[in-house]
Amino acid sequence: MPTDAPSSLTWRTQSKIHYLDYDKILLTALVILHHVSITYGAPGGWYYKQPTTDAMAKIGLTLLVATNQSFFMGLFFLLSSYFIEPSYQRKGAQKFVLDRLKRLGIPLVFYSLVLSPVMNFLVYRYGHHHQVRFFSS
Repeated sequence: MPTDAPSSLTWRTQSKIHYLDYDKILLTALVILHHVSITYGAPGGWYYKQPTTDAMAKIGLTLLVATNQSFFMGLFFLLSSYFIEPSYQRKGAQKFVLDRLKRLGIPLVFYSLVLSPVMNFLVYRYGHHHQVRFFSS
């Protein structure tokens, strides 16, 4: 980094901020736990469901999902916004926007055009409770 760089950028590039990495790991674990809870009984949409019949388990899973859902995605956005300004200043407007389009746009297009249709077909075809019958037999 050049010696005439602003001091606000210097401290961020000199050392890694480990507690933010630990926060991201914890939040990623919460995302996994969130989707597992929806799979096994909490309300919410997911590709695969195998709900439990135990009422207490459903209540616990619902409380976990409701509490978790109230903060974890917002905290992910907060963490990512912490690094926007230094990245924008380092790259400039055009390169910053193009980088974001590549990093976020390509996975979004891939999911929308490839993964989601395949997953929805599999749920429709093999998820017996999702099949629609137009005529009674």
